[in-house]
Amino acid sequence: MKRLNTIILCLIFLTPLHHIMAQINVIPKVNSIVSHQGTSTITNKGFIVYNDHSPEMQDVVNNLSTHLKAFYHLQLKTKQHTKTEENCIILKIDTSIETGEEGYLLEINNNNIKIAANTHAGLFYGVQSLKQMMPNHKTSLKHLIFPNLLIKDHPRFSWRGAHLDVGRYFFSADDVCRFIDQLAMHKINVFHWHLVEDQGWRVEIDRYPRLAEIASQRKETIKGHNNKSNEYDGKPHGGYYKKDEIKRVVAYAKSRFIEVIPEIEMPGHTQSVLAAYPEVGCTGGPYEVATRWSSKKEVYCAGSEKTFEFIQNVLDEIIPLFPSQYIHIGGDECKKDRWKACPKCQQRIKDEHLADEDELQSYFIQRIEKYLNSKRKKIIGWDEILEGGLAPNATVMSWRGTKGGIAAAKEKHNVIMTPGSHCYFDKYQTKSRKNEPLSIGGYVPIDKVYSFEPVPQELSPDERKYILGTQACLWSEYIPDMQTLEFKAYPRMAALAEVMWTDPKHKDYHDFKQRLSNLTKIYQSLKINYCDFSVEQRPNIVFILADDMGTGQVGCYGTDYYQTPNIDRIAKDGMRFNNAYAAAAICSPTRASIMTGKYPARLNLTDYIPGKVSDKDMFRTPDWQQYLPLEEKTFAELMSENGYTTALFGKWHLSKAKRPPISLSHNPDKQGFKETFITYKPAGKLAKWQNPEIDAHNADTITNRSIDFIKRNKNQPFFLMVSHNAIHDPLMAKSKLVEKYNNHPLADKPENNATIAAMVETMDSSIGRILDEIKAQGIEDNTIVVFFADNGGKHKYAEQKPFRSGKGWLYEGGIREPLIINWPGSGNNGTICNDIVSSIDFFPTFIEMAKLHKSSSIKIDGTSLVKLMKGEHLSRETLFWHYPHYHTGSGMRPASAMRKGNYKLILWYEQQLMNRKDSAELYDLSNDIAEQHNLVHEKPELANKLIKELYQWKKKIGAQMPTLKK
Repeated sequence: MKRLNTIILCLIFLTPLHHIMAQINVIPKVNSIVSHQGTSTITNKGFIVYNDHSPEMQDVVNNLSTHLKAFYHLQLKTKQHTKTEENCIILKIDTSIETGEEGYLLEINNNNIKIAANTHAGLFYGVQSLKQMMPNHKTSLKHLIFPNLLIKDHPRFSWRGAHLDVGRYFFSADDVCRFIDQLAMHKINVFHWHLVEDQGWRVEIDRYPRLAEIASQRKETIKGHNNKSNEYDGKPHGGYYKKDEIKRVVAYAKSRFIEVIPEIEMPGHTQSVLAAYPEVGCTGGPYEVATRWSSKKEVYCAGSEKTFEFIQNVLDEIIPLFPSQYIHIGGDECKKDRWKACPKCQQRIKDEHLADEDELQSYFIQRIEKYLNSKRKKIIGWDEILEGGLAPNATVMSWRGTKGGIAAAKEKHNVIMTPGSHCYFDKYQTKSRKNEPLSIGGYVPIDKVYSFEPVPQELSPDERKYILGTQACLWSEYIPDMQTLEFKAYPRMAALAEVMWTDPKHKDYHDFKQRLSNLTKIYQSLKINYCDFSVEQRPNIVFILADDMGTGQVGCYGTDYYQTPNIDRIAKDGMRFNNAYAAAAICSPTRASIMTGKYPARLNLTDYIPGKVSDKDMFRTPDWQQYLPLEEKTFAELMSENGYTTALFGKWHLSKAKRPPISLSHNPDKQGFKETFITYKPAGKLAKWQNPEIDAHNADTITNRSIDFIKRNKNQPFFLMVSHNAIHDPLMAKSKLVEKYNNHPLADKPENNATIAAMVETMDSSIGRILDEIKAQGIEDNTIVVFFADNGGKHKYAEQKPFRSGKGWLYEGGIREPLIINWPGSGNNGTICNDIVSSIDFFPTFIEMAKLHKSSSIKIDGTSLVKLMKGEHLSRETLFWHYPHYHTGSGMRPASAMRKGNYKLILWYEQQLMNRKDSAELYDLSNDIAEQHNLVHEKPELANKLIKELYQWKKKIGAQMPTLKK
């Protein structure tokens, strides 16, 4: 009994442990990780232990304990302690470790988790990594299991920022706090708060109340794109933060180790200010708060002392609100038109011996810098502050490319690189913009963000130290609300977070995409409205379909004679299905079910094409479709319509005849495949395909076409159907291969056939070439590979033991097929699925894998297998088959069948008409896979119940029945 309990425990923990190893999906990627054997468990009786009682430590503890409670209903007690105990998460300030100011050590071992750091910020970032290693969805748990490991991690840059413009559209303090929470989980440590714009002022200033009353409100807003529209919405928009709200936001950010940098724009982008206080403008007004986007001519008057008095008084109220060492003063896009015409500005140029208006701007910036320096603050400005001479201690934020940053670094000024080409998240993130909200324009996809290198090669090693880091910028002209903000920011923020944190030598975009799937599930749990189609890049799908091949000819299904190392390779990295069925025991109906997701009986496509009507025995079989009707929607059509490049190379078998030209009207190019090469059996005995030494069954031709297609389409989503002719008549292969299998020790066994074995190896080698090409093109991590056979092994050549028969029969051997799906990143490497599935399931599976929308008007019988790939189970337990014909090749006679759970029922129509006792067969496949023990008489109630269900199904789908001959 003890041994049995041990086995049960092993089975319970096998799957969780597999998923545990997949949990090390941290973004940004950690810089050093060493995995150890075993796991550690933290239960709901554990503790969070910490070694100091500072407010900063409490912030770290609260962040962790809140997550555990909110996500998993785990309420670990907290205590200050120095003694190491089991079942604890230990947070420790340790100034002896070498991880830098924001680095950390995270060690999991002996049912303990220890996070140590020099600073509380480092501890906080260690906690963020630990949180991403926990389950990525909200659930109720009594314990958490972690892999034993040691992480040593630290950020690359000290400035890891994100900017939000609240001047164009106002965001509430609660919205800003939500955004700060999101930044913290990405280990971002700077929040750049853009508070002033032509379209709105957002800070309460006691000395100047009209800033809140007038400058914070605009009467209406431009509708549509600024460059194309002259229509307005007619709705007032505005808002400002009271000082208490700003203090709350700053404190909230501090508790998440984020520094808030205010931006108070000057001398441009200030028309809203002039609307409230026109005396600080060049013309004296009147002005109004701007109602459309773009920078305006109305700017502060640089020649008036009233202007500097006003700005200094404002800054005197701003400074106490923001403990940051920096104040951002903008400095960008200041139009000089008013200055050129303003007598006061021209007099200032003359008095200060300035060359022009550019130097006047430099005078303006340097004067403000001196004032802020006197208040122990530093300034940051956009790279326009370089024009006319840089202020002595200014930090430059380089947005117009990287040239400004390079120039500033060479002058030994600190730089934050934030070029619009890579860091402006207000731009579009896909080429197909119909699914994106209106944007300012431009194109910044996630892979481009990830490719950004903030430290230019033009800088010397000494100059590179002036690059403090980078940040994302979210300008809000076309971001009116939190939903749009999140859609624009995520997941691009995750890509930039890895740029900011991770050493470039550890970065890998394919690896990032795999880890990103974990983070996006956390987004879902937190209800973050991320852009899913920019993140989860639509996968390529390669569907390999073999003809007349049974499980007995695939190595990973147990054969010792047939050699399939490449098919086995798919299984090793994917999921193998033990209960996969073809929808029919012959080619064409199964292929029709694959293309449409429907039972062949619903399509009235139940026999092979062209069919041969039998004139013997008692029934006249019904007429059937001799091609796949064009009105049927195929998955290839859906994929093609949604941007996939599609191709089919090889056997088609769904046209009216096997050879052109009479079959052209229903060829695959009419069914959604953009590229096709159909390997019909050509007439004539001297055709190349009939010479086994040249290209038996076109295996090489099919493969070469496939490889060329992959090379040409590697940079866009594609669906490739590789439809092999083998294993099919005539049996033929290269003589050396046949000889190899004739000399095999198992060659004499009746189930083994040397020529078929050589054909299998030829096809397997072709599959290997395709797999190798996918890897060589660097798309292995985003390519799903599916292997399936369409109707069962050829029973007269190869036994299908333990199954009852082969192709052409509604027995297990005729319809149970090898199916393997390799979906990178699904975490199902080498696993086995025992759910019953069918070829009708490919249509919905491919559609879900490709993330396509299927109209509800498209009726299908199949069920998506994606749930199985995620470790769940299908609710369906019944499959049906219907063959109202005589099959001249196998001897199969009109019948229907169904499998419900482990029970299989076959109903023979000739025997039923004659009231014979053998008209029905019932088998329990859980212990009688060879269908040797008919249970009809032992379980008559079950048999009758299934017969009734089978008849109901046939009626529901309009299945045609054979009729008596007259």
